[in-house]
Amino acid sequence: MSIGISMLFTFIVAFIGGKLGQRLNFPAPFMIGSMLAVMLFSVLTNKAFFPQEVKVIAQIAAGIFIGQKLTRSDIIHLKYVIKPTLLLLILLTINTFILGFAFSYIFDWNVLTGLLATTPGGLMDTTLIAADFDSDIHVVAIMQLVRSVGVLLLFPAWINLFSTESSPDSTKENTVTTNQIPFLNKKHFLIVMLVGIAGGTVRLSFRFSSRNA
Repeated sequence: MSIGISMLFTFIVAFIGGKLGQRLNFPAPFMIGSMLAVMLFSVLTNKAFFPQEVKVIAQIAAGIFIGQKLTRSDIIHLKYVIKPTLLLLILLTINTFILGFAFSYIFDWNVLTGLLATTPGGLMDTTLIAADFDSDIHVVAIMQLVRSVGVLLLFPAWINLFSTESSPDSTKENTVTTNQIPFLNKKHFLIVMLVGIAGGTVRLSFRFSSRNA
């Protein structure tokens, strides 16, 4: 089987797996579904292939989605939550290092795999970071998947014990806030894409220069 055909079949299998993951309500369905489908395809046929260069495009896209979540309003209101944010960051960092080194020692993983597998980050984000470093992507993805599923299954039950029903005023406020979200036109979309690509290119240039040094 040629490389082109292997790429085509791999992409088709990944797309089908993503759609199945969406149908089964997986967290991050297209990542988890496609990953499981391609893993099965690779085990059964040993023909799965996709060029490593595509990973850069995926990381740039992930960076764009993460970056666009931060708005000017978030910066303005940052001063009100700076202290709890710093405390949360310190505690989560300590927790990640303790669990990461413990898991690395107990299960004979490398340190980066242990840290990325236990960090409280997003499934897609941590998996893409793992792909860029010397860590076991499958371990990181499975650990983050189990954590995400556990949170989705257990936390709502706990939250219901301590929360009350939202009042009509808060519902009305949420509706007004949702209606105030500005429409992103093509010009803004192009600017965001160019900034994201520029950032990814700068990251690659630093990486190549450090390797050649």
